[in-house]
Amino acid sequence: MRKRKLIVNNDFMKKNILKIVVCVLGFFTLGCFSSFVTLNSNDSIIGVWIAEDDNNSKLIFLDNGKCEEYYENKLESEYNFSISNNSTQCNESVHTDGNTSYLRMVDVNNNDEYCYEINGITSTKLSLRFLNRGGFVIYSRQ
Repeated sequence: MRKRKLIVNNDFMKKNILKIVVCVLGFFTLGCFSSFVTLNSNDSIIGVWIAEDDNNSKLIFLDNGKCEEYYENKLESEYNFSISNNSTQCNESVHTDGNTSYLRMVDVNNNDEYCYEINGITSTKLSLRFLNRGGFVIYSRQ
């Protein structure tokens, strides 16, 4: 009987250690993005951005609220874009606080909507998380 109790306690400890490791990794991940600046306006995103995972993919954000998407230097799509901190993005309820910003892009030809959480932006990097699909993409300013 005593031996079985030790095994139960050992399993209990393994589960708690796993929880602690997950929490520590979560804090580390948040710390990695803490060097990014959260946007409150469209100004910081204006410019040319190249996807780090595919340098043929380029977004050009213009100061008139337009975004041009290029692939292999060929114009693929044009969008109207906006940045906000609203609780609904692309008909999906999202978390909002003073540190969240969302990018909404609407295709000018067919009105398809694409929404992203802006993980962060610096003078050289832009990190976006797809709201409806998951995953993320990082761009470098050209």
